[in-house]
Amino acid sequence: MKTKGEIDEIQARYVRLYDSFREVLSKLADETASTLREIDGGINEARKSLFTLHWQKEKERRRLKAFEGIRLSKYVKRVVVGSRAA
Repeated sequence: MKTKGEIDEIQARYVRLYDSFREVLSKLADETASTLREIDGGINEARKSLFTLHWQKEKERRRLKAFEGIRLSKYVKRVVVGSRAA
């Protein structure tokens, strides 16, 4: 029965090691989850900012489109010649 006692001792030792590893893994999982939540929050804020910037860019692009046909050469020709045919 010496072998049975040795087997029980080995199993007890590895159960303790397994429990300590499981505890470490659990702590790491908690820390990782917390870090991931922070990163996700930052990503969401960046997405909101990016959406706002794209919206503002498009708004300004549409506003500037009204001035697209204006050219200095046309202006000078109208001022100098007085013609609307420019």
